[in-house]
Amino acid sequence: NLKILEISQEILDCLPLGVMGVSDHGVLIMANHAAQVLLARREPIKIGALAQEELPAPLVDLLAQETPAVGEVGVMQIDGTSIQVWRNRLRQSSELRGTVLTLAPKSNS
Repeated sequence: NLKILEISQEILDCLPLGVMGVSDHGVLIMANHAAQVLLARREPIKIGALAQEELPAPLVDLLAQETPAVGEVGVMQIDGTSIQVWRNRLRQSSELRGTVLTLAPKSNS
């Protein structure tokens, strides 16, 4: 249902955490507003583009790991900003196989 998809995207855009979905083929399938802000993007992340063309190198390297980390990955330096990163797999029940990255600004405490 298109209305449910629109509401879901709006909910994701309200979150203070960055959320991005990337297929196992390396295609960006979604990115919320906070992800765009945390990655200091001047232009919107292009959904449908390859992650290696749109994301900073540390995130591309994380996605390329043969044995992917699941859960909290740790703090990454991305363009001079400390960002806490979590990585999870899409549920096995999903038709699409891929990874969900969650990003949060690293607090100084």
